[in-house]
Formats: sequence, structure tokens, C-alpha cells
Amino acid sequence: MKFGTHYLIGINSFSYDPFGTIDRAARLGFDALEIPFGDLMAGGGEERGLRIADYANKKGIKLAFCGGFPEECDMLSDDAAVRENGIRYMHNLLLLMQKMDADLLVGCHYTKWPVRRTETLSLAHKEELVERTAEAYRLAAQPAQECGVTCAIETLNRFEAYLLNCSEETADFVDRVGNPNVKVHFDTFHMNIEEDSIGGAIKTAGTRLAALHVAERNRRFPGMGDFCWDEFFSALKQVGFDGYMDLEVFMLPEGDMSAIIGVWRDISRGVRGKEFEQLEARSLEFLKDKAAQHGLI
Repeated sequence: MKFGTHYLIGINSFSYDPFGTIDRAARLGFDALEIPFGDLMAGGGEERGLRIADYANKKGIKLAFCGGFPEECDMLSDDAAVRENGIRYMHNLLLLMQKMDADLLVGCHYTKWPVRRTETLSLAHKEELVERTAEAYRLAAQPAQECGVTCAIETLNRFEAYLLNCSEETADFVDRVGNPNVKVHFDTFHMNIEEDSIGGAIKTAGTRLAALHVAERNRRFPGMGDFCWDEFFSALKQVGFDGYMDLEVFMLPEGDMSAIIGVWRDISRGVRGKEFEQLEARSLEFLKDKAAQHGLI
């Protein structure tokens, strides 16, 4: 089991210093760091990616990639040519990850993000979209095993996506794809909105579950709220979870991410800089203590 953190913690801009962020993750005792793949997939990005990977390796930090796809590569699109773009994009992304020794891809990497649908969607049409997207993703993920990458598909709440909103839907999608390297990714924030039972959702995913984003119900650091952590860790123990558990905490307003996910107040209550790092370190300690209590580590 690996404990990781997210590149956006403590900042409010998509522009970040990868080397300084790797230093932060190593200094605080994390095993892994999630970084975005969009800029690395642009022209000249591979050379920069290899420098980042080399630095992370020297610092003992495992890299994971996070994000959604560009609109022109959306495998949920009605346009077959766009879906083909998505398949090619995924193949190139997996090859880059192999070169960078990054073994986990998380997020909604079957579509763009966020996906806010405003028109009615019949359940019959949704079933058609699920099957068509799974067919495209099946082709897209074919190189994953050879590249040594686990592709963990995130279950997102209804306000950010409409195809896969709960554990049953994502587990079913993964089964349709039928690739041993395609797994489920849960986020406690989204789970709190959509799932009837946190433990039940984890048991639904079972051995399909490969990655977790963790935060309190309002996306503060774990240990700062009243999320059902004992139920959560108990269920993880029951399904034999041995994947990545990464902090994904968004508390800062007035930034690139805040406008997308709807942070319109300072949820951190004035915390900045080194104080943020202190909270991050305490949160890691909290997660490790809970994992140990429930026999996960």
C-alpha cells in the first residue's frame, strides 16, 4: 500500500513546480505524488517528463498521473473520430508513463472533465453510452499491461460527470472493459455524495479497487472532520486493498481549480504555506494510524 499526495495541495494554480512538489512529498514522508499529464503530452513534454521522473526516483517518490482527457480526445463523444483520437491519446499516454516509470493512472480518463450535462438523459440512452464508451476504452487500454500501468477509473459525483456516478456503475464499466489492468478509483468526497454506504461501496468494488482519493466530506484534510474513517478502513481491510491512497484536498478559493469544483470560500480558514504542510503531515500520520489500527499496514 502506498500513501501519496496531490500536486495541487496548498496551491491554487495549475502552474506548479514539479521538482519543488516532489521535494515536499519526500520531506513529508509520502510514497507517491500525483501529477497532471496534460502538459507532458504536449509538444516537448516527454523530455521534461523524463527529467521529472529521474528527480522523483532520486527522491524515492513514485509518480502517478491524474486527470481527464482533452475535449478532442473524449471517448464519451458521439463523434467516432473524436473517440479514435482518445484511443490514440491513451496509447501515447501509456507509453509516456512506461518511460517515466509511472504505474498508476487515475481520474476520468475516458472523457473530458468536468462533464456537466444539462439535457435529459434516458436510462436506455445512458446504457448505449456506457457500452460504446467501454468499447472505446477497451481498445485504448490494450497496452496498459505491457506498459506496466494500472488504469483506475474514478467514480465522480453527479455534478461533475454523468456516466459513472456510483460504485455499481464503475465496477460494471470495469467488468465490461475486461482488462486486468483496468480498475476502480474511489474518492471519499464523491462517495459521500453518491453512495448509500461507504463500506458497501468498497465491498462492491472488491478487488477491482486500486486507487483512492481521500479527504473529509468538505475536502478538508482527513482527520479534520467526521467522515466515517473506521468504516472506510475496515472495508478496505475486508477487500484486501493494497493500492494507492492519495490525499486530494481542495480548500483554497480564487484559483484555477476552485472555479471548476466550486470552492467559493476559504475552506482552509486562513491556512497557507508551512501551515498547510503541517496539516498535510498530520493528515498522513492520521491515515497511517487508521491503516495500522485496521491491519492494512
